[in-house]
Amino acid sequence: MFLRLHEEPGLTVVKVSPEEREALAGERPDVFLVTPHHEKYPYMLVRTAEPAADELRELVTEAWRMSAPKRLVASFDEDA
Repeated sequence: MFLRLHEEPGLTVVKVSPEEREALAGERPDVFLVTPHHEKYPYMLVRTAEPAADELRELVTEAWRMSAPKRLVASFDEDA
């Protein structure tokens, strides 16, 4: 899993690296949240309406890259 809607409307669970999670949650804790449930996993909550579309696109793309097979990521990069 790299992305899913959270039970609470307006929140999305996104897969992130520990470094990215720390940076995002530190910069904008009102938008990027780490709950006790997600502390031990490479995920965080995002208030989906807050970030700009390009920032959301980057988050989703990076989450997908962490989960997709290497061959598929290489194909994606070749087409970009």
